[in-house]
Amino acid sequence: MATEAGDPPQIVLKLHWAGGVHTELVLRKNRSGQHSRVNSREVIELIRELAQVCDDAAIVGILNRLGYRTGNENTWNEKRLQYVRHTHGIPACPPAEERNWITMSQAAEILKVSLMVVRRLIAQRILPARQVVKCAPWVIQRAHLELPAVRKEIRRVYEGRRSPLIVSDESQTRLFIDSSEV
Repeated sequence: MATEAGDPPQIVLKLHWAGGVHTELVLRKNRSGQHSRVNSREVIELIRELAQVCDDAAIVGILNRLGYRTGNENTWNEKRLQYVRHTHGIPACPPAEERNWITMSQAAEILKVSLMVVRRLIAQRILPARQVVKCAPWVIQRAHLELPAVRKEIRRVYEGRRSPLIVSDESQTRLFIDSSEV
């Protein structure tokens, strides 16, 4: 039986029955790595995203907190995670100084401000950040720390002034006016 180049390989079985009847069965053969114990695409992509900012121990903790299991329905540990990273060509997390993406605490350290200041900048959408999944750390692109709006707010923090915690609708009249804005 001829197959197309893109078709998966097939297994052809011919059953010879005692009564002389023959039955031919054609079964599709699994490709290499395709079986019932394979990790889901979702987990592999999550590992790929988290490996940019988290070490293996942190990734294991996140996967287990979210209830993800390995293809064999085991909980995650560092050896299992390293095997998945190796088989899918996912590099380990680079050293902190070489990362393009950093965590909130690393951003606070670089900017020399508290973690609360970084949280406020993210909440006000001054500092762009994203969270891959619920239990994962917020990640910030290192280049975004140099944005003019971020630098302005950090300068205000150093001067002892800070913007209001809640940014409201600009059409709404403010009760108080900052003396520096007059």
